[in-house]
Parts: sequence; C-alpha cells; structure tokens
Amino acid sequence: MTTIVQAIFGLLLVLLSVGPVGHHLMLGTGGPDLIIVGLWATIWFLDLGAGIRLALICGILLDLLQFSPFGLWTLTFSVLVFALDFFRRRFLSVASLPHALAALLVMSVLSQSLFSLLSRQYDLRYSLIVILSNLILGAIVYYAAATRWKLFVWWSGERL
Repeated sequence: MTTIVQAIFGLLLVLLSVGPVGHHLMLGTGGPDLIIVGLWATIWFLDLGAGIRLALICGILLDLLQFSPFGLWTLTFSVLVFALDFFRRRFLSVASLPHALAALLVMSVLSQSLFSLLSRQYDLRYSLIVILSNLILGAIVYYAAATRWKLFVWWSGERL
C-alpha cells in the first residue's frame, strides 16, 4: 500500500472515528474502535512498514484533534503496532481466524488499558463493549479481506 493511500485511509479512519459516524457507531455506552481495528487489519494482512505509517498518520491526526498530551496517541499506536507485529511473526499464524481474533483481543485490551491508565478513568462496561464490538468487526473484516483477496486459497497452497 503506498503512502498516499495510507494517508487517505488514516484520514478516513480518524474522521469516521471522531466525526458524526463514530458517534452514531457508539451504541449508547460504547462501540468499535475503528482505528484499532484498522491498525490490526493493516498489520495482519500487510507488513510492519504499512502499520507504522498508518499508526503515525492516525496518531498525529488524533494528537492534533484531541486535548491529551501531544504524542500520546502516536506513541500508543506505535507501541501497539510493534507488539502485534512481534507476536504475529513469532507465535501466530496469519491464516488462522482464532489467532487473528486473539491478536485483536490483546490489542483491544492493551489499548483500553493504556487509555484508561493515562486518562485515570475506567469504565468496565464501556471497555467490555468496545472489546466485544472490536472482535465482531474484526471477524467481519477478516472474512471480507480474506475472501476479497482470495487469501484462503493462497494460504491453503492451491494455485490461483
């Protein structure tokens, strides 16, 4: 994925998360974190370079929009991307849906823990709804990407 496409994708993710669509996705007390799911999908289906570029783009945009200390979002997203890439390369299989959802679960729990630790506010119900909705959206994204790019055939070793 080229840098300009990633910049547009990152801008779209931030606008969807922060804008009116993001507020309508929040089901009363919580909803999916589109940026975390986007970062997970980028790392899972592409590579570390694409994930870092997207983490920097989304992080800088959120740092400019939010009232948190500058660099907080960029640092958090970068740490999450490096951690996910490390575990994906060492322990997880890209072709496995349970591994993909386990990686998304860990990424969602880490992001919720970091954000609640840094903001000094914790709401268990909100965190559980965000994590569960991330997993549901992640399963949909996984199957959509795998069937669109014919990854199931490629992973099974058959000729395309």
